[in-house]
Amino acid sequence: MLKIFAKYSMEKKSEIKMIRLILMFSVLLVPTVTSADQPSLISEPLGAPFHVRDYTFPGFLLLGFSSEPSAPLGVGHSAYGIHYTVVNDYQLSPAIANYLVKTHADGRRQLDSADINFILSQPAGQSYYIDGEVSMLEFTSNWGLTNRLDFGVSINLIAYGGGFLDSAIYDFHEAFGIGQHSRDRVPNEDFMVVLGLQPNNPLVMLNPPTSGGFGDPSFFLRYAFPNDYKSWKFNLSAGIKAPLADENVFLSTGSWDAGFQLIADKRFQRDAYIINVGTIFPGDIRVRNFDLPSLSFMNLNWLHSFEGENHKKFFLQFILAEHPFHRVIDTELSDLEFQITTGLKWNTSVGVIGIGLTENLLNFNNTPDIGFHFTWGILK
Repeated sequence: MLKIFAKYSMEKKSEIKMIRLILMFSVLLVPTVTSADQPSLISEPLGAPFHVRDYTFPGFLLLGFSSEPSAPLGVGHSAYGIHYTVVNDYQLSPAIANYLVKTHADGRRQLDSADINFILSQPAGQSYYIDGEVSMLEFTSNWGLTNRLDFGVSINLIAYGGGFLDSAIYDFHEAFGIGQHSRDRVPNEDFMVVLGLQPNNPLVMLNPPTSGGFGDPSFFLRYAFPNDYKSWKFNLSAGIKAPLADENVFLSTGSWDAGFQLIADKRFQRDAYIINVGTIFPGDIRVRNFDLPSLSFMNLNWLHSFEGENHKKFFLQFILAEHPFHRVIDTELSDLEFQITTGLKWNTSVGVIGIGLTENLLNFNNTPDIGFHFTWGILK
Protein backbone atom coordinates (compact mmCIF):
# COMPACT_ATOMS: atom_id res chain seq x y z
CA MET A 1 0.00 0.00 0.00
CA LEU A 2 2.81 2.41 0.85
CA LYS A 3 4.48 1.67 -2.49
CA ILE A 4 1.25 2.38 -4.36
CA PHE A 5 0.74 5.63 -2.44
CA ALA A 6 4.33 6.70 -3.07
CA LYS A 7 4.01 6.03 -6.80
CA TYR A 8 0.70 7.92 -6.96
CA SER A 9 2.23 10.86 -5.09
CA MET A 10 5.19 10.96 -7.49
CA GLU A 11 2.83 10.94 -10.48
CA LYS A 12 0.77 13.78 -9.04
CA LYS A 13 3.92 15.79 -8.28
CA SER A 14 5.20 15.32 -11.83
CA GLU A 15 1.85 16.45 -13.25
CA ILE A 16 1.79 19.51 -10.97
CA LYS A 17 5.36 20.41 -11.99
CA MET A 18 4.41 20.10 -15.65
CA ILE A 19 1.31 22.28 -15.22
CA ARG A 20 3.30 24.91 -13.32
CA LEU A 21 5.97 24.90 -16.01
CA ILE A 22 3.50 25.43 -18.83
CA LEU A 23 1.65 28.15 -16.91
CA MET A 24 4.91 29.98 -16.18
CA PHE A 25 5.88 29.58 -19.82
CA SER A 26 2.48 30.96 -20.88
CA VAL A 27 2.85 34.02 -18.65
CA LEU A 28 6.12 34.81 -20.41
CA LEU A 29 4.19 34.99 -23.66
CA VAL A 30 1.99 37.83 -22.43
CA PRO A 31 3.31 40.94 -24.20
CA THR A 32 2.78 44.62 -23.64
CA VAL A 33 -0.14 45.98 -25.62
CA THR A 34 1.60 47.56 -28.60
CA SER A 35 1.11 47.26 -32.31
CA ALA A 36 2.55 44.14 -33.84
CA ASP A 37 4.99 44.17 -36.72
CA GLN A 38 3.39 41.02 -38.09
CA PRO A 39 0.24 41.60 -40.16
CA SER A 40 -2.98 40.06 -38.96
CA LEU A 41 -3.91 36.65 -40.36
CA ILE A 42 -7.03 38.30 -41.78
CA SER A 43 -4.84 40.33 -44.16
CA GLU A 44 -2.86 37.27 -45.32
CA PRO A 45 -4.36 36.04 -48.64
CA LEU A 46 -2.81 32.56 -48.29
CA GLY A 47 -4.28 32.08 -44.81
CA ALA A 48 -3.39 29.08 -42.61
CA PRO A 49 -2.10 25.58 -43.44
CA PHE A 50 -4.40 22.57 -43.47
CA HIS A 51 -5.50 21.70 -39.93
CA VAL A 52 -3.89 18.27 -39.54
CA ARG A 53 -1.78 16.51 -36.90
CA ASP A 54 -0.63 12.95 -36.12
CA TYR A 55 -3.69 10.71 -35.67
CA THR A 56 -1.88 7.48 -34.77
CA PHE A 57 -3.56 5.40 -32.03
CA PRO A 58 -3.53 6.41 -29.18
CA GLY A 59 -1.78 9.68 -30.09
CA PHE A 60 -5.01 11.43 -31.05
CA LEU A 61 -6.02 11.33 -27.36
CA LEU A 62 -3.00 13.48 -26.46
CA LEU A 63 -2.49 17.21 -26.72
CA GLY A 64 -1.95 17.94 -30.40
CA PHE A 65 -0.49 20.86 -32.31
CA SER A 66 -1.78 21.14 -35.86
CA SER A 67 0.09 23.06 -38.55
CA GLU A 68 -0.27 26.77 -37.83
CA PRO A 69 0.86 30.10 -39.35
CA SER A 70 2.89 32.66 -37.44
CA ALA A 71 0.50 35.55 -38.10
CA PRO A 72 -1.67 36.55 -35.12
CA LEU A 73 -5.38 37.28 -35.34
CA GLY A 74 -4.98 40.76 -33.93
CA VAL A 75 -6.91 42.38 -31.12
CA GLY A 76 -10.67 42.20 -31.58
CA HIS A 77 -10.54 39.46 -34.22
CA SER A 78 -11.55 35.82 -33.86
CA ALA A 79 -11.47 32.56 -35.82
CA TYR A 80 -13.76 29.53 -35.69
CA GLY A 81 -13.36 26.18 -37.40
CA ILE A 82 -14.78 22.69 -37.78
CA HIS A 83 -12.38 20.00 -38.96
CA TYR A 84 -13.43 16.44 -39.81
CA THR A 85 -10.87 13.63 -40.10
CA VAL A 86 -11.22 9.89 -40.64
CA VAL A 87 -8.14 7.63 -40.52
CA ASN A 88 -7.48 3.93 -40.82
CA ASP A 89 -4.89 2.32 -38.54
CA TYR A 90 -3.45 -1.15 -39.20
CA GLN A 91 -0.30 -1.71 -37.17
CA LEU A 92 1.08 -5.06 -36.08
CA SER A 93 4.49 -6.63 -35.69
CA PRO A 94 5.90 -8.74 -38.58
CA ALA A 95 5.66 -11.96 -36.52
CA ILE A 96 1.94 -11.41 -35.92
CA ALA A 97 1.32 -10.55 -39.59
CA ASN A 98 3.03 -13.78 -40.68
CA TYR A 99 1.04 -15.73 -38.11
CA LEU A 100 -2.29 -14.37 -39.40
CA VAL A 101 -1.36 -15.15 -43.02
CA LYS A 102 -0.71 -18.79 -42.08
CA THR A 103 -3.54 -19.41 -39.61
CA HIS A 104 -6.26 -17.42 -41.42
CA ALA A 105 -5.48 -18.98 -44.79
CA ASP A 106 -9.16 -19.78 -45.39
CA GLY A 107 -10.05 -16.07 -45.48
CA ARG A 108 -11.23 -13.31 -43.17
CA ARG A 109 -12.32 -14.13 -39.65
CA GLN A 110 -12.45 -12.55 -36.22
CA LEU A 111 -9.52 -12.92 -33.85
CA ASP A 112 -10.13 -15.88 -31.56
CA SER A 113 -8.60 -16.90 -28.24
CA ALA A 114 -5.70 -18.71 -29.95
CA ASP A 115 -4.86 -15.57 -31.96
CA ILE A 116 -5.00 -13.38 -28.86
CA ASN A 117 -2.81 -15.77 -26.90
CA PHE A 118 -0.24 -15.76 -29.71
CA ILE A 119 -0.15 -11.96 -29.83
CA LEU A 120 0.26 -11.71 -26.06
CA SER A 121 2.93 -14.43 -26.07
CA GLN A 122 5.26 -12.30 -28.19
CA PRO A 123 8.11 -10.35 -26.56
CA ALA A 124 6.78 -7.08 -25.08
CA GLY A 125 8.41 -5.04 -27.84
CA GLN A 126 6.54 -6.98 -30.54
CA SER A 127 3.22 -7.71 -28.84
CA TYR A 128 0.86 -5.30 -30.55
CA TYR A 129 -2.08 -5.49 -32.93
CA ILE A 130 -3.96 -2.27 -33.81
CA ASP A 131 -6.73 -2.44 -36.41
CA GLY A 132 -9.48 0.12 -36.70
CA GLU A 133 -10.98 3.25 -38.14
CA VAL A 134 -11.29 6.43 -36.10
CA SER A 135 -13.26 9.58 -36.95
CA MET A 136 -12.74 12.93 -35.27
CA LEU A 137 -14.76 16.12 -35.52
CA GLU A 138 -12.73 18.96 -34.03
CA PHE A 139 -14.22 22.31 -33.01
CA THR A 140 -11.77 25.21 -32.67
CA SER A 141 -12.20 28.77 -31.44
CA ASN A 142 -9.46 31.42 -31.29
CA TRP A 143 -9.48 35.02 -30.13
CA GLY A 144 -6.96 37.84 -30.54
CA LEU A 145 -6.26 39.15 -27.03
CA THR A 146 -3.72 41.71 -28.22
CA ASN A 147 -1.98 42.40 -31.52
CA ARG A 148 0.54 39.71 -30.64
CA LEU A 149 -1.23 37.24 -28.38
CA ASP A 150 -4.01 34.79 -29.29
CA PHE A 151 -5.94 32.40 -27.07
CA GLY A 152 -7.48 29.20 -28.46
CA VAL A 153 -9.69 26.30 -27.38
CA SER A 154 -10.31 23.00 -29.17
CA ILE A 155 -12.32 19.88 -28.42
CA ASN A 156 -12.83 16.66 -30.41
CA LEU A 157 -15.85 14.45 -30.96
CA ILE A 158 -14.35 10.95 -31.34
CA ALA A 159 -15.95 7.87 -32.93
CA TYR A 160 -14.43 4.38 -33.17
CA GLY A 161 -15.08 1.70 -35.79
CA GLY A 162 -17.32 1.46 -38.83
CA GLY A 163 -16.40 3.39 -41.94
CA PHE A 164 -15.25 2.42 -45.42
CA LEU A 165 -11.47 2.77 -45.54
CA ASP A 166 -10.61 -0.91 -44.92
CA SER A 167 -12.36 -1.92 -48.14
CA ALA A 168 -10.92 1.02 -50.08
CA ILE A 169 -7.35 0.24 -48.97
CA TYR A 170 -7.76 -3.46 -49.78
CA ASP A 171 -9.06 -2.66 -53.29
CA PHE A 172 -6.23 -0.16 -53.87
CA HIS A 173 -3.59 -2.71 -52.82
CA GLU A 174 -5.16 -5.34 -55.05
CA ALA A 175 -5.32 -3.01 -58.07
CA PHE A 176 -1.65 -2.06 -57.83
CA GLY A 177 -0.28 -5.40 -56.68
CA ILE A 178 0.72 -4.14 -53.23
CA GLY A 179 0.94 -6.70 -50.43
CA GLN A 180 -1.91 -6.75 -47.92
CA HIS A 181 0.32 -7.37 -44.84
CA SER A 182 -2.40 -9.77 -43.50
CA ARG A 183 -5.13 -7.12 -43.87
CA ASP A 184 -7.08 -9.61 -46.00
CA ARG A 185 -7.17 -12.17 -43.15
CA VAL A 186 -9.25 -10.16 -40.65
CA PRO A 187 -12.73 -8.58 -40.90
CA ASN A 188 -13.25 -5.20 -42.55
CA GLU A 189 -14.54 -2.16 -40.68
CA ASP A 190 -13.95 -3.62 -37.21
CA PHE A 191 -12.04 -2.01 -34.35
CA MET A 192 -9.66 -4.35 -32.53
CA VAL A 193 -6.65 -3.64 -30.33
CA VAL A 194 -4.51 -6.26 -28.57
CA LEU A 195 -1.47 -4.98 -26.69
CA GLY A 196 0.99 -6.97 -24.60
CA LEU A 197 3.36 -4.06 -24.02
CA GLN A 198 2.70 -4.55 -20.29
CA PRO A 199 2.89 -8.34 -19.83
CA ASN A 200 1.10 -8.19 -16.48
CA ASN A 201 -1.58 -5.80 -17.74
CA PRO A 202 -2.53 -6.71 -21.34
CA LEU A 203 -5.15 -4.76 -23.27
CA VAL A 204 -7.68 -6.70 -25.37
CA MET A 205 -10.43 -4.80 -27.24
CA LEU A 206 -12.33 -6.78 -29.86
CA ASN A 207 -15.03 -4.13 -30.24
CA PRO A 208 -15.05 -0.32 -30.26
CA PRO A 209 -14.66 0.97 -26.69
CA THR A 210 -17.52 3.41 -27.27
CA SER A 211 -19.88 4.47 -30.03
CA GLY A 212 -18.52 7.99 -29.66
CA GLY A 213 -18.16 10.96 -27.36
CA PHE A 214 -16.25 14.16 -26.67
CA GLY A 215 -12.56 13.98 -25.81
CA ASP A 216 -10.49 16.24 -23.59
CA PRO A 217 -10.44 20.00 -24.28
CA SER A 218 -7.15 21.72 -25.11
CA PHE A 219 -6.16 25.34 -24.49
CA PHE A 220 -3.50 27.36 -26.30
CA LEU A 221 -1.64 30.67 -26.06
CA ARG A 222 0.17 31.86 -29.19
CA TYR A 223 2.60 34.77 -29.21
CA ALA A 224 3.70 36.38 -32.50
CA PHE A 225 7.21 37.85 -32.25
CA PRO A 226 7.32 41.42 -33.60
CA ASN A 227 10.71 41.12 -35.33
CA ASP A 228 11.53 38.96 -38.34
CA TYR A 229 14.78 37.44 -39.60
CA LYS A 230 15.42 37.62 -43.36
CA SER A 231 11.66 37.82 -43.97
CA TRP A 232 10.97 34.80 -41.72
CA LYS A 233 8.34 35.57 -39.08
CA PHE A 234 8.07 33.63 -35.83
CA ASN A 235 5.46 32.52 -33.34
CA LEU A 236 5.69 30.59 -30.07
CA SER A 237 2.72 28.55 -28.84
CA ALA A 238 2.07 26.84 -25.52
CA GLY A 239 -0.71 24.32 -24.97
CA ILE A 240 -2.29 22.27 -22.22
CA LYS A 241 -4.90 19.45 -22.28
CA ALA A 242 -7.25 18.90 -19.33
CA PRO A 243 -8.38 15.31 -18.50
CA LEU A 244 -12.15 15.86 -18.37
CA ALA A 245 -13.51 13.11 -20.66
CA ASP A 246 -14.16 9.44 -19.85
CA GLU A 247 -10.84 7.58 -19.69
CA ASN A 248 -12.52 4.17 -19.35
CA VAL A 249 -13.77 4.22 -22.97
CA PHE A 250 -10.65 5.76 -24.54
CA LEU A 251 -11.99 9.29 -24.90
CA SER A 252 -9.23 10.55 -22.58
CA THR A 253 -5.87 9.46 -21.24
CA GLY A 254 -6.98 10.59 -17.78
CA SER A 255 -3.89 12.80 -17.45
CA TRP A 256 -2.80 16.37 -18.09
CA ASP A 257 -0.65 17.05 -21.15
CA ALA A 258 1.45 20.11 -21.95
CA GLY A 259 3.62 21.19 -24.85
CA PHE A 260 4.96 23.95 -27.04
CA GLN A 261 5.42 24.72 -30.72
CA LEU A 262 7.76 27.14 -32.52
CA ILE A 263 6.59 28.43 -35.89
CA ALA A 264 8.69 29.97 -38.68
CA ASP A 265 6.73 31.48 -41.59
CA LYS A 266 7.99 33.05 -44.83
CA ARG A 267 5.57 34.37 -47.44
CA PHE A 268 5.70 35.56 -51.01
CA GLN A 269 2.99 36.82 -53.33
CA ARG A 270 1.54 33.40 -54.11
CA ASP A 271 3.56 31.02 -51.92
CA ALA A 272 4.18 30.48 -48.23
CA TYR A 273 6.66 28.19 -46.47
CA ILE A 274 5.91 27.31 -42.85
CA ILE A 275 7.90 25.19 -40.40
CA ASN A 276 6.38 23.96 -37.12
CA VAL A 277 8.57 22.19 -34.53
CA GLY A 278 7.68 21.29 -30.98
CA THR A 279 7.42 18.76 -28.19
CA ILE A 280 4.48 17.31 -26.27
CA PHE A 281 4.89 16.24 -22.65
CA PRO A 282 2.03 13.80 -22.06
CA GLY A 283 0.97 12.29 -18.77
CA ASP A 284 0.25 8.59 -18.63
CA ILE A 285 -2.70 6.51 -19.84
CA ARG A 286 -4.05 6.40 -16.33
CA VAL A 287 -6.56 3.57 -16.67
CA ARG A 288 -3.71 1.36 -17.97
CA ASN A 289 -1.04 2.86 -15.69
CA PHE A 290 1.07 3.24 -18.84
CA ASP A 291 3.68 6.01 -18.93
CA LEU A 292 4.12 7.91 -22.19
CA PRO A 293 7.39 9.57 -23.26
CA SER A 294 7.78 13.13 -24.51
CA LEU A 295 7.00 13.29 -28.23
CA SER A 296 8.75 15.64 -30.64
CA PHE A 297 7.37 16.57 -34.06
CA MET A 298 8.01 18.69 -37.13
CA ASN A 299 5.52 19.93 -39.74
CA LEU A 300 6.78 21.27 -43.09
CA ASN A 301 4.17 23.19 -45.08
CA TRP A 302 3.95 24.71 -48.56
CA LEU A 303 0.94 26.85 -49.47
CA HIS A 304 0.33 28.02 -53.02
CA SER A 305 -2.33 30.32 -54.44
CA PHE A 306 -3.13 29.76 -58.12
CA GLU A 307 -2.40 32.69 -60.41
CA GLY A 308 -5.48 34.75 -61.04
CA GLU A 309 -7.46 32.56 -58.65
CA ASN A 310 -6.69 33.80 -55.14
CA HIS A 311 -9.85 32.09 -53.93
CA LYS A 312 -8.27 28.64 -54.52
CA LYS A 313 -5.16 27.42 -52.65
CA PHE A 314 -3.07 24.24 -52.81
CA PHE A 315 -1.39 22.67 -49.77
CA LEU A 316 1.48 20.20 -49.43
CA GLN A 317 2.38 19.33 -45.85
CA PHE A 318 4.78 16.82 -44.28
CA ILE A 319 4.48 15.51 -40.72
CA LEU A 320 7.46 13.95 -38.96
CA ALA A 321 6.63 12.61 -35.50
CA GLU A 322 7.38 9.98 -32.89
CA HIS A 323 4.98 7.12 -32.19
CA PRO A 324 3.54 7.14 -28.63
CA PHE A 325 4.90 3.59 -28.15
CA HIS A 326 8.31 4.23 -29.71
CA ARG A 327 10.27 3.56 -26.50
CA VAL A 328 8.72 0.17 -25.77
CA ILE A 329 8.58 -1.25 -29.31
CA ASP A 330 11.59 -2.75 -31.09
CA THR A 331 10.00 -3.02 -34.55
CA GLU A 332 8.85 -0.33 -36.98
CA LEU A 333 6.82 1.57 -34.38
CA SER A 334 10.14 2.73 -32.92
CA ASP A 335 11.02 4.46 -36.22
CA LEU A 336 10.21 8.04 -37.11
CA GLU A 337 6.76 8.61 -38.60
CA PHE A 338 6.52 10.22 -42.06
CA GLN A 339 3.17 11.42 -43.40
CA ILE A 340 2.20 13.68 -46.29
CA THR A 341 -1.00 15.69 -46.64
CA THR A 342 -2.17 17.37 -49.82
CA GLY A 343 -5.35 19.31 -50.39
CA LEU A 344 -7.20 22.35 -51.66
CA LYS A 345 -8.98 25.24 -49.99
CA TRP A 346 -11.48 27.69 -51.40
CA ASN A 347 -12.57 31.10 -50.10
CA THR A 348 -16.36 31.21 -50.27
CA SER A 349 -19.10 33.49 -49.06
CA VAL A 350 -19.67 31.21 -46.06
CA GLY A 351 -16.01 30.83 -45.05
CA VAL A 352 -12.95 28.85 -46.11
CA ILE A 353 -13.71 25.26 -47.18
CA GLY A 354 -11.06 22.60 -47.75
CA ILE A 355 -10.57 18.91 -48.53
CA GLY A 356 -7.38 16.94 -47.97
CA LEU A 357 -5.79 13.50 -48.07
CA THR A 358 -3.04 12.09 -45.81
CA GLU A 359 -0.84 9.14 -46.79
CA ASN A 360 2.03 7.53 -44.91
CA LEU A 361 5.55 7.50 -46.37
CA LEU A 362 8.76 5.46 -45.96
CA ASN A 363 7.69 3.60 -42.78
CA PHE A 364 4.29 2.22 -43.72
CA ASN A 365 3.46 0.22 -40.60
CA ASN A 366 3.78 2.83 -37.85
CA THR A 367 1.15 5.37 -38.96
CA PRO A 368 -2.41 5.33 -40.31
CA ASP A 369 -2.55 3.98 -43.87
CA ILE A 370 -4.68 6.85 -45.08
CA GLY A 371 -6.72 9.79 -43.80
CA PHE A 372 -9.39 12.04 -45.31
CA HIS A 373 -10.04 15.58 -44.11
CA PHE A 374 -12.75 18.18 -44.54
CA THR A 375 -12.37 21.61 -43.02
CA TRP A 376 -14.39 24.79 -42.65
CA GLY A 377 -13.26 28.00 -41.03
CA ILE A 378 -14.16 31.64 -40.72
CA LEU A 379 -12.24 34.73 -39.64
CA LYS A 380 -13.95 37.75 -38.10
